[in-house]
Amino acid sequence: MGNPEPTSEYVLAGNTSELERLRLQARVWEPAGERMLDAIRVAPGWRCVDLGSGPVGIVKALSHRVGPTGHVTATDIDAKHIETLRDYAASNGLTNVSVVRDDAYNSRLQPSSFDFVHVRYVFSPVGRAAHLLSSLISLCRGGGIVAAEETIASTWACYPTSQPWNDLRDLIIRAFLARGGDFDSGKLLYSMFRNAGLKEIGIRAEVLCPLPDDPYRRIPLMFATAMRSFMLERQLISAPELDRLVAACEPIAADPNRFHMTFTTAQVWGRKPVA
Repeated sequence: MGNPEPTSEYVLAGNTSELERLRLQARVWEPAGERMLDAIRVAPGWRCVDLGSGPVGIVKALSHRVGPTGHVTATDIDAKHIETLRDYAASNGLTNVSVVRDDAYNSRLQPSSFDFVHVRYVFSPVGRAAHLLSSLISLCRGGGIVAAEETIASTWACYPTSQPWNDLRDLIIRAFLARGGDFDSGKLLYSMFRNAGLKEIGIRAEVLCPLPDDPYRRIPLMFATAMRSFMLERQLISAPELDRLVAACEPIAADPNRFHMTFTTAQVWGRKPVA
């Protein structure tokens, strides 16, 4: 028997509104990802894997850095994301990128075969952090780099403060916890990487401040739309209450007199020792 097809444990998988959010997310966080890759010094000829890429991931940035002598493998567990990711790679002429349906927690890729192993926003929604980090390390060759980007919720706010906005944010955080994830997983990465035996640990963090005309101001509303079914199924909130909360937050997102900050994205990387 062959390996079974991966099945998604991602609470938002297959949701059209989530696909749109992930595309937007990849665009707005692209500069932060570029700065991380600059710090790591990803170089021509490297073999890289971006696990859990979603519909975009960081494949373009990696493709440009490794050049024609290198290669990028992009993976996701969701079939719709894989289809979109293949279209994205083709439309951008990323000929050194291959797209594979794979489970980051139970990968079928060849162990110890990549110079750079990356994951972004997978620890937070899915959890099982030790298992995931072990999988990342197993795919990395000795001397290669493992990197993760994850969320920290403490900066996610608007000013002047708004109770509905805070309530919606807190509801999203509870939904992640209800699924076994942790919206604050970015706080854990540094110590996890050290305890796993990775060396030359690097760390940086970024927060975005979207302007009134930036659609990323609506990120809590996008989460609420994508996670609606899950929230109602788990009885985290009733449908009328959720509708009222979303309606109250719409004008807050559009208010030009409010200062908005996103969650923090923590970026951590480390070198796998040579056996």
